[in-house]
Amino acid sequence: MELMAAIACGWIERLVGAGGDVADVAALLGEMDCVGLRPGFSLVEKAVALYWDRGERGSAVEFVRDVLRRGGVGAGGEYGSAGDGERGGPVGYLAWRMMMDGDYRDAVKLIVEFKESGLKPEEAASDVLGLVHERLLSLYTCAGCGLEAEHQLWEMKLLGREPDTQLYDVVLAICASQGEAAAVRRLLAGVESTSAGRRKKSMSWLLRGYVKGGFYLDASETLMKMLDMGLYPEYLDRAAVLTALRRNIQESGSLESYMKLCKQLSETDLIGPALVKKALEDSDWG
Repeated sequence: MELMAAIACGWIERLVGAGGDVADVAALLGEMDCVGLRPGFSLVEKAVALYWDRGERGSAVEFVRDVLRRGGVGAGGEYGSAGDGERGGPVGYLAWRMMMDGDYRDAVKLIVEFKESGLKPEEAASDVLGLVHERLLSLYTCAGCGLEAEHQLWEMKLLGREPDTQLYDVVLAICASQGEAAAVRRLLAGVESTSAGRRKKSMSWLLRGYVKGGFYLDASETLMKMLDMGLYPEYLDRAAVLTALRRNIQESGSLESYMKLCKQLSETDLIGPALVKKALEDSDWG
């Protein structure tokens, strides 16, 4: 059987190398299956790799499409390798090759397009799609693209992949720093049912995002909300908000937000009257 598989590989190489129709390659695999030589995914993967390495990406996509239309050929079998399932069959392997070239969006579009056209790519391809969204999430987060990163978070959740909690918080902070109120509300909805420690971390990131973006009143409201929830912000976070509000006093001439926050901090023994007095004196309002 190994000799027959080797001969089959040679036939595939010649067909691809000669620029033959992709349907002929898929048909060859189907004929092998009919006569009892079940090449499984390994030969399908080989054909995809041959097209891809020759720079014929369109042919690789069309070949996989033809394989899915025919059914059966790419489902595995005696000659399938142990790692085939990890890549998600023909569609997963093709998406993986796209990812290796850095074409994450094309990989997502490929799987979505196949699903929408009724070709039913392998369930394992969803794992590859989840990995694609994870990579895109990291890229958008590093680039500071809040809304795009949030979109990838929800795409991962739809596929049953739970994003890293720290990455989730960073996206929350980015959206806050960019004033994306709707995105912040959506992200906070996923935090409310978590543990107190988890909520504190998320709210702290939210607070820092507001401070970074210059949304000082939102930062103050977030800090007070944390106090209402029994979550005590770190000293540096409290100091950052108070400092920002003092600057806001000088610009707006309004003491209300600053005094409201100081009052709540004082009630929870997180700030003393002397510090409030000194802060007001430093702001020329004492």
